[in-house]
Amino acid sequence: MNTGIQRVVRNIVNAAAVMTERGEARAAGLWFDRRQGLQSLQRLPLPENQLPWQNTEVRGWQRWARAGLNRLGLLQLTRRVRQAASRGQTQLRAMLRGVVPQGLLPGRGDVVLLLDTTWEIQTVLRDLQRARKRGARLGVVVYDLIPHEHPEFVEQNFHLNSVRDWQTLRTVADFVICISRSVREDVLRFEERMVQHGWPRQERPIGWFTLGAELDAASDSAPCRPELDQMLPPGAARDALLMVGSISPRKNHHLALDALEQCWRRGSAQRLVIAGGIGWNCEDLVTRLRNHPELGRRLFWFADLRDSELDLCYRRCRALVTPSLAEGFNLPIVEALSRGATVLASDLPVHREVGGRFAAYFPPTDAPALAALIDQLAERSALPGVAPPEQFQWPGWDVSCRELLAETERLAGACG
Repeated sequence: MNTGIQRVVRNIVNAAAVMTERGEARAAGLWFDRRQGLQSLQRLPLPENQLPWQNTEVRGWQRWARAGLNRLGLLQLTRRVRQAASRGQTQLRAMLRGVVPQGLLPGRGDVVLLLDTTWEIQTVLRDLQRARKRGARLGVVVYDLIPHEHPEFVEQNFHLNSVRDWQTLRTVADFVICISRSVREDVLRFEERMVQHGWPRQERPIGWFTLGAELDAASDSAPCRPELDQMLPPGAARDALLMVGSISPRKNHHLALDALEQCWRRGSAQRLVIAGGIGWNCEDLVTRLRNHPELGRRLFWFADLRDSELDLCYRRCRALVTPSLAEGFNLPIVEALSRGATVLASDLPVHREVGGRFAAYFPPTDAPALAALIDQLAERSALPGVAPPEQFQWPGWDVSCRELLAETERLAGACG
């Protein structure tokens, strides 16, 4: 896939490899094989399709099967059986590796940094515990606490597994690195709540680093579909709005549509381009999009944009609209500003941290407020109090990686 977390992991791993080749760092990529344990990884390739999300249109048989099992009342039972079988296989393989160690064996002087998401921490737990017994330090990168603080935005099993995995990480992680200052504050508050609910206090250093802004798969020579050139012709005025992100309740597409519909009823010609594949728990929104009377006129939806096409949209649209209800960073903000687009963002602490004075903010539940900003933007060359995106500067992935490695060394050293 090519969503935010996968993009972060790929760029950090590859930047670290370059820095190591130059002698600027000593960092090696690892990946986990369920049979062979930790394995060496030089670089992560670009995904073949570069899709922002696996479009569920190509998995119709799975939706049909789930619907059938659900009607028979067997869906949850089937999921539990599959999960139990997977856990059994994982535990058996881990036990075998414990008897006959396999894979790489980090030890004293090494730091293992879990850069990828941690929703399968139980799978690699025995190998990580072995590394710590051999003297290695273990760090965890935290992208957000959305599954914990906003369970309404994720599937129930994902929420429960995330709670379980976080409890495990609290006992094995020597330090934590967050992807923003706001997430670090979230982690500190969450830890205090856990202590208040009877969990033992875990003293560990917690830091943060800054993500990069490049679309690493974008290329000036890559072909873009003709519809984009027709809709956003080169050299034309930048007058369209853009939304980027998987279709899901957390991204709050409903509010953006409500705001645009208010503008359209007032006679606005403003266009909205949505870039994002089908996520989860979004059937009503998908139906609304597909049946919208403005679809193909003032509303456009692309579920499968490649990086080069997304880059084109950023450069030719007037503004990014991001009404998210919760985020850990929100890469599209820095991607859009780096390409000269204005940003209209929901008023979240992390959005103000990332967008700063270069974005206009609105309450994430106030469609009229967003509609007013859209109308103002259509009438003016710039929004009052918002700095022009041409002045925006943001570090690339090489700087981001250098910052992460320095923070890793600092926090690992602080563990004693």
